[in-house]
Amino acid sequence: MRPFYFRLLGVAALCVLLSGCGPRNPLGRNWVFATQAPFTPRMMQAAVAYRNGMWLVGGQDGDNHFCNDVWFSLDGFFWAQAPEGPFTGRYGHGLAVLGNRMFLVGGYDDTFRPRSDVWATDDGRSWNMIRRDSPFGGRYGASLIAWQGHLWLVGGLDGSNTYHNDVWWSPDGDRWTMAANPAPFDARNLVGLAVLGDRLYLVGGVDAEKRFNDVWSTTDGVRWQCETSSAGFAPRACNSVATANGKIYVVGGYEADKRQNDVWSSPDGKNWKCVLKKAPFTPRWAMSCLSFGAHLWILAGHDGRFLAEVWRSP
Repeated sequence: MRPFYFRLLGVAALCVLLSGCGPRNPLGRNWVFATQAPFTPRMMQAAVAYRNGMWLVGGQDGDNHFCNDVWFSLDGFFWAQAPEGPFTGRYGHGLAVLGNRMFLVGGYDDTFRPRSDVWATDDGRSWNMIRRDSPFGGRYGASLIAWQGHLWLVGGLDGSNTYHNDVWWSPDGDRWTMAANPAPFDARNLVGLAVLGDRLYLVGGVDAEKRFNDVWSTTDGVRWQCETSSAGFAPRACNSVATANGKIYVVGGYEADKRQNDVWSSPDGKNWKCVLKKAPFTPRWAMSCLSFGAHLWILAGHDGRFLAEVWRSP
């Protein structure tokens, strides 16, 4: 009985590996091309999971057009266009879901200046302006996320080309309170924000002189601690960050002189593991990465060309 029992274990283990569900196939390691989406190829758009689907808003396309279009998909393969937003076309804006509402904040728009306006929608189709001007001022590349029942905005680049390391929160997109100014991390924009457990994490970013690969976290938005001053991946800008399966994932981005298509993960923001050195998609930056339907998704971006590709893992 004992040898037969162990033979069964061996067969079961083999079946798990062949099914792609075993330890050799973790999230972020296997990627498949999902579709060439019908929206114009673009970069610096924003995307979130909302109302049982994925939503993509705005960005900059290959004709240097600042977009205000809104797209959604229930499965990542088939995409439909919602009505265009009433806000100006823009890129480098923030997009987050709080409660049943999707919020858009700031960005660099087609008037060639960073904005601080706030818009919200209950269905992805009809948008209302919540504020024309917010107290933090116009920001490009400020990062926005929902956490602890509030919207949180971190960093960004203003109209005078000043980088910021302040932190703001709002319960509704209208009333904003400064939580930290300055925060202990260097001023920067295009950071990755992620929620894991009860902590908010900041990953990487860029300023006028360098790219970052440090990771910071907080439990209240006021007090921040450095989890690592140098994560395993090289310093980079416009990497995409998402959380899934109890881990933070970092995908791609732009190093000093080259684009990347590697994938990294961490269970705590301190210890990082390379999940995949070279993904099957081309090295790229300024794409969107999000967790939806037990998968990681990569949307659009720039690999030397503006992209409308959609990739899924696993």
